[in-house]
Amino acid sequence: MSATEDVAVGARLAERYPTPFLTILFTLRRRRSVPEDLFYAYWRDTHCQISARLPGMHQLWIHFLDYDRGRAWPQVPGIGQELAEADRFEGVPEPVFLTEADVNRFGAAMTPLMNDEVNIFEETIGYQALGSNSATICDRLAEPAPDLPEGVLRFLVFCKQSDGIEPDRFRAFMRERLAPAWAESDEVLKLRMHLFEPYVNEDLLMDARDLSHYKAPDKQYQACLEVVFDDALAMRRFAASAAWLGEEQGRHMREQHAFEVVRRYTMRYGGRMTLTGLRGSAVAEQIRRIGAVNQLESEVVELLGGY
Repeated sequence: MSATEDVAVGARLAERYPTPFLTILFTLRRRRSVPEDLFYAYWRDTHCQISARLPGMHQLWIHFLDYDRGRAWPQVPGIGQELAEADRFEGVPEPVFLTEADVNRFGAAMTPLMNDEVNIFEETIGYQALGSNSATICDRLAEPAPDLPEGVLRFLVFCKQSDGIEPDRFRAFMRERLAPAWAESDEVLKLRMHLFEPYVNEDLLMDARDLSHYKAPDKQYQACLEVVFDDALAMRRFAASAAWLGEEQGRHMREQHAFEVVRRYTMRYGGRMTLTGLRGSAVAEQIRRIGAVNQLESEVVELLGGY
């Protein structure tokens, strides 16, 4: 890639993903009394109708996850892949804040969201990445804020650093070695990396009533990778290439728990609600299928509360 192309790619990434102040990935474990299909529908179209309207968020994606399908992720010898059923989770929302003031605005307004959490979640763990510790290394996808099915293979891979590896050394490997190597592979359509701050059970931004926010130190994650391929063939070619860095992964990580993202929705982008964030998924899909451009006009949008 030429220097000119490098600059163009960097400018596009900066526009799509401006450097944040704070990014949070919440691992959401479904309340077991709620059927899975109802859980996903309520979370997306009821719970997120609250969260998308809260002030302060620049971007908000939600990810529907499947642990069993995530087993397709290539295994590295010496890195554990098995996750006990009690520690599995079905969803991850990813809110992004550009300033500390934005975080404070969100925190002051989030009581209605917290009051709803107990209806569908039994555990929420919020992993925080500060500033550039959350970064998109490459993104070759046409649309950064999709609502419709994308037709790609996407994973969230949660990582635990090896015992005896200092956090700075682990982060240096992830940032300076693994991320550049993976991003240079033609098989990787998107790579987004989050390096988490230590999770402190008593120091919570979002503390909902009557559900667990506790995670034992040995079960906490230190990083998460969002990795996108065209398909399973591309993933297998990548894992067989020199860019995979299997031996180096094995020296720096003790566990990887991969989840396939079976559906991804953009609720906020560029500081504004998306159509799905404003109207819910079912209505947004109806509008798109009918081609009802009048539903996007300012009079209608303002009537419904605005973006």
